[in-house]
Amino acid sequence: MQYKTVRRLHLAVTLFMGLPLLVLCLTGAVLVFGKEIDRLVEPDVYTVTPQPAGPLPMSELLHRLQVQAPDVEPWSVGLGKEPDAAWTLWLGKGAGVLVFDPYDGAVLSHRRPQESVNGFLTGVHRYWMAPESVRRVVRNVLSTVALLLIVQVVVGTWLFLIPPKPLKRLAVKRGRMFVLRLHQATGLATGLVMAVIAFTGFSIFWHEATKAVFVAAGVEISDPPEPETAGLAAVADLDGALALAQAELPEGRLLHFRVPDGPGKPLVAAFAEGAAEVPSRVWVGDDPPRVLAVEDRRAVTLGQWIWYSRYKIHMADFDILAIKLLWVPLALLPIGFMVTGLQLHLRRRRRRATADRLVRDADAARREPAAETGAP
Repeated sequence: MQYKTVRRLHLAVTLFMGLPLLVLCLTGAVLVFGKEIDRLVEPDVYTVTPQPAGPLPMSELLHRLQVQAPDVEPWSVGLGKEPDAAWTLWLGKGAGVLVFDPYDGAVLSHRRPQESVNGFLTGVHRYWMAPESVRRVVRNVLSTVALLLIVQVVVGTWLFLIPPKPLKRLAVKRGRMFVLRLHQATGLATGLVMAVIAFTGFSIFWHEATKAVFVAAGVEISDPPEPETAGLAAVADLDGALALAQAELPEGRLLHFRVPDGPGKPLVAAFAEGAAEVPSRVWVGDDPPRVLAVEDRRAVTLGQWIWYSRYKIHMADFDILAIKLLWVPLALLPIGFMVTGLQLHLRRRRRRATADRLVRDADAARREPAAETGAP
């Protein structure tokens, strides 16, 4: 395939991706600090006052929450990362979330996830806030755009490497070449990271397909354990069950847990020792409670870490400010590539048009004397 043909395809794919990629980049850049924005915009909802005695026991918290919201079904509790952060109770049957104060159990807000700034932008980023009937189609389109971004990175690298002396060409500083060299050098420097961000993004939706890629690459990805729960009594001692789970991973910090809601339904708690560690999980059930299974992910390979941490990688959710600050311009870079790519294309068109006009003018100038002398 000719070089110019590939370059035209490179541009055509850019035009196809235009609007969806623009939305993905802008919302993605803001979502890096989405939770912080929520706390800034609604401090009375997402910020609490720490108490010396610490949070109330989980059983007491759930009791107080159910007194205030008796018609809801608790599903999962998410703990705040900082002492002054509110906690979240995800509700079953699509009833939304309760944001609450862990020190007194007061409900601070009952809302659907999309009713916060972070939740709304997440909905736009993932499925353009489309109705449920077409949401899957939209997510497939956006995932395809993310996949095409990886293709663009590969094609752009190929376009740079094919002409002779590619590295030497980066040193050219002529004014008209500056935009081209900036486009190429930035792509080479950031292409791999952008590809990882794009891949981890669509892997969240295209779960099985991307998992197959990892498995084909030799990464061992095990399915979560499925403990035998038939005949188990309902968990009556929630605090005791959480203590048993914590004892299995004593150095871990409790991140969230699935609320047991009846006979045969175990508590599932997730723990991690650090911001970058893959969470491990513990299943606890029966009465009195006992440990049913442990999924220990504290020792994983690099490939396993990337797979299990793909959401954290995609969102830079590592509680490390330097990484978050780096992710914002990286999220916006594809917009820069679209702008500079179109600029380069329009500049080439103008140069070709100018060259064609000069050729026509020269040809016309040659014909005029010939016409005056009668020469053929």
